[in-house]
Amino acid sequence: MTPEIKELSDGLYGWTIPQPTGDSILYLGREIRRERTGVHARITIAVNNATLEYDTFNIWRSEERGRLAKAAYLHLEDTLVGKTYSLPTMRRDLAAFCDVLPTFHEETRLREDIPDIDIDAPIIPLRIILDPYVIDGAGTTIFSPPGGGKSYTGLTMALMIATGRSDIWPIKETRPVYWINLERSADSVGRRLQMLCRFFGIRGRHHGITLLHAKGLSLTTIQRKVRRWVESHPTGIPFLDSISRAGQGSMNEDEVANRITDILNSTASTWVALAHTPRGDSDHQFGSIMFDAGEDIGIKLSSETRLIGDTQTLGVSLIIMKANDIPKGQVSYLAFEFADGELQIVRGAEKGEFIKLVLEQARSDEQKVIDYLSEEMKGTATKIAAATGVHRVNVSTILTAGKRFIRIGRDKDGVWYGLKAETF
Repeated sequence: MTPEIKELSDGLYGWTIPQPTGDSILYLGREIRRERTGVHARITIAVNNATLEYDTFNIWRSEERGRLAKAAYLHLEDTLVGKTYSLPTMRRDLAAFCDVLPTFHEETRLREDIPDIDIDAPIIPLRIILDPYVIDGAGTTIFSPPGGGKSYTGLTMALMIATGRSDIWPIKETRPVYWINLERSADSVGRRLQMLCRFFGIRGRHHGITLLHAKGLSLTTIQRKVRRWVESHPTGIPFLDSISRAGQGSMNEDEVANRITDILNSTASTWVALAHTPRGDSDHQFGSIMFDAGEDIGIKLSSETRLIGDTQTLGVSLIIMKANDIPKGQVSYLAFEFADGELQIVRGAEKGEFIKLVLEQARSDEQKVIDYLSEEMKGTATKIAAATGVHRVNVSTILTAGKRFIRIGRDKDGVWYGLKAETF
């Protein structure tokens, strides 16, 4: 029997088999992903929409399918439908379902298109949501050292988007927002949102933000809940605080970075995530270079604290370090003013108001390598990366492709480079 699979909702597939008793056996598949060992999925076996058993496993393995079928059939063997639908039949149908499911999923999700391009028509415009940092269909990452003001800045962005206010940045579209809190206690996030709403005069639930408090849980654990919210709010934007708490493994592993990015991209077309930076490098988020590759917009957040009397002002700059569809280097400034530990004012700031932020505007990675070699005279990609905080892969590319560098030797530590004479 060839399974007649149908897509029941986004990413959920089912095959219904009517029985002579008037009942229906239902096979469900979701969370389908190809791993190195095979295809993994969450499979559910049900009768009349009542779950018999479910499991997440490698659906290419016969023994694992057999265990699920046996566990499900224990609930059927003493029933009327169990007398007409045997365990061998369930095993056969489960195998057929799992055999067809990956291809059906890929054909459903990966729709081909040969577009008819009209070169005389106006170019399709970008749909800017929060200018210039959040764009429809793009993933934005905001990174800074711990305590730099990411959460306050992210919550302010979320509040502006959800309410349509342009107090700080131009808001082009109002969208529902889902704040995913993996970082802090519910009280801490609630307090910050309360202080922001108090300043902007937003009462009750008119802030338009849904908070998901999941401190201590992994991104995989909450993915289905986030996806359900996105399904019910098709234009909604999840904000993740933070990538560092995603719980997927070592952040330095390319596979982990790709998995986190894939989860975000498969859950929502537009998202914003907060991230931390490594020690010694504030120009990139901590972890694999694949995090940089996976984002559409990368924003470096820098901050400066100033104390005048009883007022503490946190100055923040936001500079676009990576952008796929908009110019890089765009920068804005804002200030958070606190008194007695409570937020009093949020406002845009002038460029010269916080001198440190102006001086710290990003040097290019190449310039960091040049500065290092100017001082140390020579270095390997590994040594330069450790000293400058620039990812080793980037350093190696800069040294081999750049016209300012010369290879001067090789030993047990690696290939050594210096600067050409005209560079000094």
